[in-house]
Amino acid sequence: EFENVYSITHTKGDEKGDKFLSCGGQGGRIYLAEKDNGEGHQRWRLIVAGNDVHGTFYNIRACVGSKRMLSCRRAGAWNVDLFDKDNENGRQRWRIPNLVL
Repeated sequence: EFENVYSITHTKGDEKGDKFLSCGGQGGRIYLAEKDNGEGHQRWRLIVAGNDVHGTFYNIRACVGSKRMLSCRRAGAWNVDLFDKDNENGRQRWRIPNLVL
C-alpha cells in the first residue's frame, strides 16, 4: 500500500523538533510530526505533473485523506494545505531541485 512513497522532513524541525511533513486525516491540515506513525499521514507520492523551461514540476500527493494534493492557499504564499485536485493554477505544483526518483 505504501510502496514508492516518501517521507518529507524539514532539515531542522519546528520549536519542538518535529520534522515529518504530515497531513491530518480527512481535512486539509498540514503540520510537522515527531515521527512517521505508520498510518500514511507522513507519507507522500511524488507525481510528475509537467515540464517547462525551468524543468520538471511535481504534484505532492498525500497517501491518506480525501484532500490529497499539497497546495498553497494563494500564489506565492507559504500557507500550505491540501486540495482535492491539481486545478492547474500552479498552487499544487512543486519544484524539487536535484530530485532523482
